[in-house]
Amino acid sequence: MQDAVAEGLTSLPEGVLEKDYIVTSALHTITHLSDDNLILTFCGGTCLSKAYGLLDRMSEDIDFKIAFTSNAPTSRNARSKLLSGFKKRLTEALTDTGFHLQEPVTARNGNRYLSARFLYRSQFEVVSSLRSEILVEVTANAPFAPTQQQPIQSLLTGLLNRPMEPSLVLPCITIGEALAEKVLSMLRRTAQEFAGESREPYDKMLIRHIYDVHRIVTQQPDETPLAAQIFSALVTRDVEQFGDQHPAFATSPKNTMLHTLTRIQTETQFKAYYQQFVEGLVFDRQKTLFEDALASFSQQAMRLIHVLADSNTDNLRQP
Repeated sequence: MQDAVAEGLTSLPEGVLEKDYIVTSALHTITHLSDDNLILTFCGGTCLSKAYGLLDRMSEDIDFKIAFTSNAPTSRNARSKLLSGFKKRLTEALTDTGFHLQEPVTARNGNRYLSARFLYRSQFEVVSSLRSEILVEVTANAPFAPTQQQPIQSLLTGLLNRPMEPSLVLPCITIGEALAEKVLSMLRRTAQEFAGESREPYDKMLIRHIYDVHRIVTQQPDETPLAAQIFSALVTRDVEQFGDQHPAFATSPKNTMLHTLTRIQTETQFKAYYQQFVEGLVFDRQKTLFEDALASFSQQAMRLIHVLADSNTDNLRQP
């Protein structure tokens, strides 16, 4: 890591390279936890960065989707037990490799959502923009589109052009589905904050979704049709899962997202969030401007929101 910095191969501090390498190591551990009942799919920004090379930023979260195989039982209780067993295996596997569970694993909706924070020891100076732990989030939502097998590597391997860890290939979410999820996540979670109904303090780093969407639509524009094909299904699923937390979104997701997009475009704090994010975690030399990223995000968001039929604007939740 010191060599990569000393040779001028990156402007990132050693602490960032170290955390990325540790995240890659954690991925090696987690990928072996699939079994005859559960299939893991790598997703989120870290997937876009490590699997597709689309993001010139540090991504420190590990996100997976879980799909049940045809062998898995179908009852809710039985599946909750399967997910509870996975939670135990996840915790044990990471602690056995040197991570320390910061607090009890958060489990919601019959273990269909799991969130765990694992502490790691750093050998370098603390980087203020990074958390002192690795956040692992697992959701029992099968991908809508077929997954793709993609090779995974650390930033260090890419910079030094030589393998710094064993080879790894993971089933990954498609870029188009990631695009649709990022637009929806940014708008739904920000709308919930505006409504004063968030369960936790607002995550200012959600602004990463605006940067990520810009990178996708400028580098992989062919992925946008898939995003449009599945956006309605994603909104319906979010209404079913989060509608009780945010009734306005459940009643009128289309209008709620349009209103939220307008506020993001006009309220100054989002530019401040973006600048803080770029300064701390983005390592492309051009440092994409907020105005450019927001223009890309807004254009894509409008396209996806208007995919929703008028009938979808009133109570998408099933009776």
